Amino acid sequence: MEIPDLSSRVYAPEMHIGAVVRAVGWLGNQVPRQGQLSLVVLDQLQHYSSTSHHDDYDMGDHCCELCGLVSGHGEFWIEWNAIRYVLPSLMVHYCEAHGYLPPDDFLAALTARWASDNPLNFNHG
Repeated sequence: MEIPDLSSRVYAPEMHIGAVVRAVGWLGNQVPRQGQLSLVVLDQLQHYSSTSHHDDYDMGDHCCELCGLVSGHGEFWIEWNAIRYVLPSLMVHYCEAHGYLPPDDFLAALTARWASDNPLNFNHG
């Protein structure tokens, strides 16, 4: 399912009533921006994917539309500065396997959230 980055449209809107949302990483069958993320950023995404995962109420598995080799379900959220960034469960796969580069505004929010959550272990990567 493709949703433009930083759009206020989300896959399961009933899960976000009252929240200011921004979609990130809902690629569909194309990668809008490519680049390489640091291992630190990939670790941060993996952490939030594991700790902030939200099931999509049995909407079914989603298969990567780019390679068809990986599937997942649900989404995870990274909240910062009154914005809930909503990412697909396959986000880390998209970054590692397909070189997806999330928008700079989101990466800044991810870094700030990580620093807030881990003030003694913050790594500037």
